[in-house]
Amino acid sequence: MNVPFVRTLGEVRPPIFGVAGTHVMRFLKFLSEHGLSDLYRPAGTELGAGFSAVGWSRVTGKASLCLLTPGPGFLIGAAAIHEAAQKGTPVIFLVGDIPKEHREGRGKSLHELLPQGDIARLLTGAYFRVTSPRDGDSILRKCLEFATRVPRRPAVLEVPVDILTPYAGEEGSVDFHHNEPPPDEDRTGEALRLLKESRSPAVLAGYGCFTPPVSGLVEKLCGSLEAPLFTTVSGKGIVSEEREWVSVLTPSVAKGVLEEADLLIVLGSVLSYSSTFNRSIRLPEKVVVVSAGGEEISYPGREVLRVRVTVERFIEQVLGEKIEKSSSIREKLSENRKRLEERARESFPREMEYVSVLERAVPEGDLLFTDPTILSYWMRYFFRVRTPGSYHYPWGTNSLGFAVPGLRGAITAKPGKRGTVVTGDGNLPYSLQEINLAARENIPATIIVINDGGYGVLRDWRGWKGASPLGVDLPPLPLEAFCRDAGVEYNRATSPEELSAALSGRGRGGTRIVEVFDRLRPPWSVL
Repeated sequence: MNVPFVRTLGEVRPPIFGVAGTHVMRFLKFLSEHGLSDLYRPAGTELGAGFSAVGWSRVTGKASLCLLTPGPGFLIGAAAIHEAAQKGTPVIFLVGDIPKEHREGRGKSLHELLPQGDIARLLTGAYFRVTSPRDGDSILRKCLEFATRVPRRPAVLEVPVDILTPYAGEEGSVDFHHNEPPPDEDRTGEALRLLKESRSPAVLAGYGCFTPPVSGLVEKLCGSLEAPLFTTVSGKGIVSEEREWVSVLTPSVAKGVLEEADLLIVLGSVLSYSSTFNRSIRLPEKVVVVSAGGEEISYPGREVLRVRVTVERFIEQVLGEKIEKSSSIREKLSENRKRLEERARESFPREMEYVSVLERAVPEGDLLFTDPTILSYWMRYFFRVRTPGSYHYPWGTNSLGFAVPGLRGAITAKPGKRGTVVTGDGNLPYSLQEINLAARENIPATIIVINDGGYGVLRDWRGWKGASPLGVDLPPLPLEAFCRDAGVEYNRATSPEELSAALSGRGRGGTRIVEVFDRLRPPWSVL
């Protein structure tokens, strides 16, 4: 007798992050019976399972699985599905469903969510459903092929609980057609022509350049063109930020640089509102956007040439043409970046000192996962990432509770690595069970919690205009007591100096927490 998915899982052996529940217990039983228990990594919540899978796939570029129960479990995990879709992270979200016969009978059933498939389509555009045990392996293979083919993306695979049964004979086949636009050679040629004619090109790289082969090519391209490199927040750390000609895109650093550039090559980015500061940044007259995705891209007042080809293939073609430039706008970027850092230190010395403490304390090569919190907002623009691919932030969704499970998933993929998390007390309720699991697994991670008594960035929201802030203060969580009960080392700090002292004695042990009691200001006014 065969079992749905077991053969494919045994061959591919992807990690499976999940939460046990009524509608997935048969799946877990099959894993146990067929020697695949080692693939399963339990999480504290569906949100944690999803973000762990995202973290694993981010650092490997390979597909992982996230197991979700239907209805509320699916909805709780939907934030992770959304983040994976925004970034093109190849996670297969295997979602249980009510029995097939219940859905066909139009009756109410436990965990029933009738529009679950419609929501999955809206989130990912990639929804699959198994309707026969024989088709389980075939459809899972199609999902894996879909998710890992460039452009990478997540997929949702829905499995009614009564389909998870043994069956006789070989699995059937399923027709699957996904039409991607073929590489546009004419537009590639036009982009190469524009690049050859330009005097001072600049490069903007996004998350589509994050995988190691592509990130190395980006640095080679910028070297050949002597071009300054801007990155989106999603692309931060594609190239080591110890290079003075690299910076996250901000208005003050871009000013003058992009005005003097006569061509902008955009790699693996869609020029989103968030990455371009609501499109307030003035781009060169001519813009070439290189991305394998099918979306249309425009920018107000600019001529955009959209080239549908992989970033890797495009850069290799440019390097093959041996296009070389000599321009001074690299130096302009370096000057602007230094001035921005000086202005930030003059206006926000305490906040910038926290950034400096972390730059000194986080060892080169450590994985760094951050949540939306005021210190991480400063880190987005001022922390210098030394090791390409080590910095991770949920810029696609800005979702709370990403960092701890994301790091846990990443270290699962990279055993022997250490990790650092920067999170806040507003994020903490989403992560307590994941911290507990990390401690039990002895994951070598330092978790820095900035405790400002609530959602500090919303407390400082300019739109209050004298009104009393509502809903932004939170009661304190007994984190020290939690750590004591969970066997997690706990430290506290109230200043950059105390944080530095707490981090200086970090050994190679397991999970530990440093809670920092301080109220910081956001960086918006200096960018």
